[in-house]
Amino acid sequence: MKICKEQFSVVNLEQFGHNGWEWDITDGEDVNSYRTNYFGEGLWQYLPSNVSSRNPDGSYSPVYEYRQILGTGQFRLSSNRVAARKAIRRFFNV
Repeated sequence: MKICKEQFSVVNLEQFGHNGWEWDITDGEDVNSYRTNYFGEGLWQYLPSNVSSRNPDGSYSPVYEYRQILGTGQFRLSSNRVAARKAIRRFFNV
């Protein structure tokens, strides 16, 4: 199934730290969470870690954490919300 570009959207763009950002990208079903550092540099994605936590019923669930996927010299967003949203849309092709 081919997914059209128009189905993806950037949602919940929120300031993180001094000049950083935290946002979600959704295709209507799945949501992927991303953020920069406090200064708008680098790119982290919210992913399952190698650690699991034990639930009250005895089953295990993965623990999620932000993992850096691009360095601070490779990705940077403006402190301006409109410019940051445009840069996110360009970078992720959404």
